[in-house]
Amino acid sequence: MRIEEVTAEKLNNKLLISDRILLNIRHRFIQVHMEKFEGNDNTDWEGLHRTDFMEKYRMVRTEMRLRKFPQPTITSIDIALFKSAMKKVNVSKFGKIPMVKNYLSISGQFLQTPKATEAVEVIIWDTEENRCEDLEHDVAALILKETGIPAAFTYAPEGPADTHIPVFDLILECREKTERTEIDKKTIGILKPEVTETQIRIPVGSPCDVTATLTLDKEQGITALYCGNEKRIRTYIFDKEKWTMSTARAWIKENKAKADIDKTRLEKGKVGKKLTAAQRKECDAETEKIKANEDNVKYPHLFKAAKYTHPNGHPRCLTCGDEQPIGDVCGMPPKWYSKHEWDDEEAWKAEREKVNFSKAKERPFFRFIKLDSKQQIIGGVIYAPRELDSQEDYTDSTEIQKAMYNFMESYAKNTSRIKVMHKGRSYDFPILESFQPEQDIKKGNDIIKAGAWWMMIKVKNKAIWNKIETGELTGFSIGGTATA
Repeated sequence: MRIEEVTAEKLNNKLLISDRILLNIRHRFIQVHMEKFEGNDNTDWEGLHRTDFMEKYRMVRTEMRLRKFPQPTITSIDIALFKSAMKKVNVSKFGKIPMVKNYLSISGQFLQTPKATEAVEVIIWDTEENRCEDLEHDVAALILKETGIPAAFTYAPEGPADTHIPVFDLILECREKTERTEIDKKTIGILKPEVTETQIRIPVGSPCDVTATLTLDKEQGITALYCGNEKRIRTYIFDKEKWTMSTARAWIKENKAKADIDKTRLEKGKVGKKLTAAQRKECDAETEKIKANEDNVKYPHLFKAAKYTHPNGHPRCLTCGDEQPIGDVCGMPPKWYSKHEWDDEEAWKAEREKVNFSKAKERPFFRFIKLDSKQQIIGGVIYAPRELDSQEDYTDSTEIQKAMYNFMESYAKNTSRIKVMHKGRSYDFPILESFQPEQDIKKGNDIIKAGAWWMMIKVKNKAIWNKIETGELTGFSIGGTATA
């Protein structure tokens, strides 16, 4: 359902709007608010006035409460919704608002044999992401006082799955006094994202004592408030002339992901092995050596394994930095992978024997289809179901769909998402098409299989287009990680 079509009557129709669809509608509101309304004075979005937009979101939240959804994570649009309703208020008249019935229950062996139970199982109707250690501490103290037995906590987003005793409902209770509380921003930083005349300030994590200001990137205008005692960043600060709220958020998300990968950087494909300071230095030196050799690389060449892998654990070539291909030859023209590209099978065999390609296995090759050379438009399959990739892995259409949705959701927030050979800068190439056909379709002279991810882009960089024209760049490649 489109945001413009949201009404209370439609939302109340569970046959039309399932719980999953209702959550998707809320996520769409959050995304639009963040991109179009947060931190600015915009009054309209696609013909919908800001006040009407917020009223429709209020209907969504009301329906979620009527369906007894677990309390969702509070976002900027929820704060804005609350503010829009608050003019002159007397908070003591608000009373109590039930949020989640049976939010906390007792379950498990304690219900059958209390004396033989080593721990009282406490079920919290929520996700692990919303874990509150203070709540656990207080509840555990109450249970220990009443039963003499310690508590063990389990978070259950779907609620208790077995016999249980409801103990607490989750309730909002109003304060007795209406009073304004001022926060010392110099000490703990701001509590929510804000836009000033010159800066965009985005807090991360819980409040902490700020001890220093760090310069993260002087050229891009990024600094941060740092909590020395806890050794973490509390608030990122961006130069307003160079950043918007949405691009700043995207930068934080991307760099957090990079930091998480770096914490458990992989050595020789051994998952989870952390690098020592000496190993990290050696790995960085190896990476610089590969980069320095980029302009002198000759294709094709035999794959030579570097000591350290790519962050996703795939072996990388010490000569060019590419991931290890099937056949251990980097830069092979796409037609050398597939026999069906050749009319003469003997000629195909002779061409392959010119290099060490004896280990090669037949596999589909997701090559580019040049749709418009003048406009520099190309298309191609990102990934197809049940077909081996360069690491001899495969997946199904469901997982491909998840990858496509995640990528396009990230692309909506930051269009600079496309890299060349999984490394270097990210390019802002417009995505003209991105879809997953339900049945086989034809594109050019090629058949796109059902369940495959097809994408069409406009390559705005002439140098990169020249590499496509010469065959140095031949196809799309999905970037991903795997766990075992």
